Amino acid sequence: MGVAEKILFLVIPIIFLIVVVIIFFGETGSWEELKETVMGIESVLPKGRIGLEELEGDASIPADHRTQILDLSSTIKDTMLDPGNVNCFEKFSDFSNLGESGTTLEFALQGDTTVLTVSGGAGGKQIITDLRTEFLGMTPCVIAGGQIVTNRFFTYFIAGQRERLNHPYYQSVSSIKIYYNTGNRNGNKIEVPDFGENAVNDESKNFESDGWLFTPDGKNICFFPTNWGNDHDEDGIANEWFTSEEENSISSQIERGDLARCS
Repeated sequence: MGVAEKILFLVIPIIFLIVVVIIFFGETGSWEELKETVMGIESVLPKGRIGLEELEGDASIPADHRTQILDLSSTIKDTMLDPGNVNCFEKFSDFSNLGESGTTLEFALQGDTTVLTVSGGAGGKQIITDLRTEFLGMTPCVIAGGQIVTNRFFTYFIAGQRERLNHPYYQSVSSIKIYYNTGNRNGNKIEVPDFGENAVNDESKNFESDGWLFTPDGKNICFFPTNWGNDHDEDGIANEWFTSEEENSISSQIERGDLARCS
């Protein structure tokens, strides 16, 4: 019998025992008793074989990440999700470096509701249950995914050619993931699983929108993937158009009153 087979024969009965323990303590005991029991079981396992270390302690993320995520959730739910909001922008406090403890945000459309799940803690794999948020009536979207989308958005909102706004100028999606990436450039990254391996997802450090969000209709809540080289392309809008250094940047036009904030 090979090593893998021996480990399998060892692990299966232990998993069964864990399930029994969970059922038993779920009815009669406490979490602390359960945790102590499972940690005792871990001592007989080969090191590194099963991630029982994820049960150790309480899942947590850095305080600044928590504050920023709560601000993002509040900005969407309390300010942007309103049918009276048409083609308006709003800003949350943006994210600091998410890589310190592997904090990850995932927005997923489920029926007529978008659910935010946050993970972090040990190995960045623990669900932070109290940060889970449901946004009734929200559909995630991005200003990215194709040249037509970003060109129409850029021409109207940033270049200021506002004679006519043609659809599509945003792209609704089923999910969005935000996390720290160590690809070509280390930094916070946004991914759109719907796009496969091409647009947006083949970039690194591409979430430098300074906390700005956009909604065309008070239902679609759009995030801004960014790029480093072009005013706009399939990967998003250039990061410079979210700073105050450019005269026609979103933040500069908001300050002048040329673009609307959500209310």
